[in-house]
Amino acid sequence: MSDYQPSNERAKTNASADSTSTHGEGLSRPAVSPMPLQRVGIKKASLPAANAVIQMVKPDIYDPAAFADPATVLSAKYPGVAIREEPGSQGIDGDPDVKLIKVLATEAGRDNLMTEFLKKQTHWQTELDKHKTAYEADSSNGEAQTKMNEASGKLGKIKELVDNKAFWEITDVTSAANWYKAHTLLLSKAGFSPKETRVKAAAVPPGVKAAAPHDFHRDSGYLQVTPSGTVPAVLNGPKSAGWVRGHSGIDNFAHRFVEHIHVDKDDHENRFEIYNADKPAVDAAKSFGATNKDRLMDPGGPGTAAMANAEGISAAASLTSAIKKATPPKKVAAAAAGGGGDG
Repeated sequence: MSDYQPSNERAKTNASADSTSTHGEGLSRPAVSPMPLQRVGIKKASLPAANAVIQMVKPDIYDPAAFADPATVLSAKYPGVAIREEPGSQGIDGDPDVKLIKVLATEAGRDNLMTEFLKKQTHWQTELDKHKTAYEADSSNGEAQTKMNEASGKLGKIKELVDNKAFWEITDVTSAANWYKAHTLLLSKAGFSPKETRVKAAAVPPGVKAAAPHDFHRDSGYLQVTPSGTVPAVLNGPKSAGWVRGHSGIDNFAHRFVEHIHVDKDDHENRFEIYNADKPAVDAAKSFGATNKDRLMDPGGPGTAAMANAEGISAAASLTSAIKKATPPKKVAAAAAGGGGDG
């Protein structure tokens, strides 16, 4: 089950800014509110000058060729390190999704996955107890508080999976796909988002710790509405191409209107995006969104309903596709023995 586990504890949260998408979108947020400097052991004198530039993320890539083949681009950027793809917002019929659906569809697969849930529950309970004890001993220990809150959040999500009654109602590929569709966000927040290795890591000498894998996911495909007297044409974006699937409700307009790939999304200092467009096109999408924000962000309006309908149709099609991909091919019945001809 190693493909379904985080390779490290890089992920602090998978919070979503888009409640309409099973995979979410927008910037991830820290597990807890930032602590005062003096409570996390950072000396003010060590901070950069007020006008200094603090590099928090790596530069984004604006290149359709890189978007088309991110595994090759990332393997060149991180030589010798494993590159893995995780689910994006294009539905649940991608390779990582289908792989996990196949696991869920078998009794042995479900038993193994539940075993991993229980292992992680024990791990995070131990972490919570340890850091809670440290924090109770010294309430000024900001690091202990942060780790305590992180462990508490992870533990809560794992418990939701362990106690999920619908999990035990899975009996076949169809019920597995439906369960997975309903629980993709929970799996992600609990650290069990499926991953498909695209580039294997180079062998490392015995006793040497392998470099942590780099993960990416693709947010692609466009959806559209038919403009009318009540449904504004601006919902289809600056070039009328539509919005990126799963992104109809967000105000990050570069992501809403331009296909993109997130790289190491939960690594808050090193994450970046690969856009399926050049930078002027991405900047134009941002400008278009800012100019039309009132009409693009209209919760409860007829435009919102029209977009939700388009998202629902897309999700249903993705579910059908996932079931088809995960269903084993039927065996061709052997020809009847001794069947004579007319000769």
